[in-house]
Amino acid sequence: MLPPSLEPSAQHRALALLEGRFRGAEQRTDAGEPIGTYHVRFGLGGFALLLDYEQAIDGARRYAMHGVIGWEPAEERYYFHWYDSLGGLGTSMRGQLVDRVLTLEGPDPVRGGRARFTFDASDGADDGFVLTMSFSEDGETWIDAMSTVYRQVH
Repeated sequence: MLPPSLEPSAQHRALALLEGRFRGAEQRTDAGEPIGTYHVRFGLGGFALLLDYEQAIDGARRYAMHGVIGWEPAEERYYFHWYDSLGGLGTSMRGQLVDRVLTLEGPDPVRGGRARFTFDASDGADDGFVLTMSFSEDGETWIDAMSTVYRQVH
């Protein structure tokens, strides 16, 4: 096995398309209109993308998540681990980045079955992404539960 590089790889650097501060109006609920905010930055010398997410309704925080996205060179795929304010126990997903679309999939800790998160920055603009969360009972038939446009906040 080769020793790890001391510099982030092209795969690590490709995650820069998600770097920044983003905000989006999420799917309305009975409680009001949630506003989601992401603060995404590189950490660990550029080897990991750190995500801090907060959802607020009428200015009150309702949910928070801390995530880490990185590259697994031995398996040639990205990983996503997150912990949340609902007691999420380090949920993990794996996936690929193709044409500015990062698709990550793993077990659904809430509903059972599978979950898929798609961060789509393919519209060519460098000011945001569309996050789609999809769920499947069998891993074949997927239902989109949420799709939100997040735009850069300056």
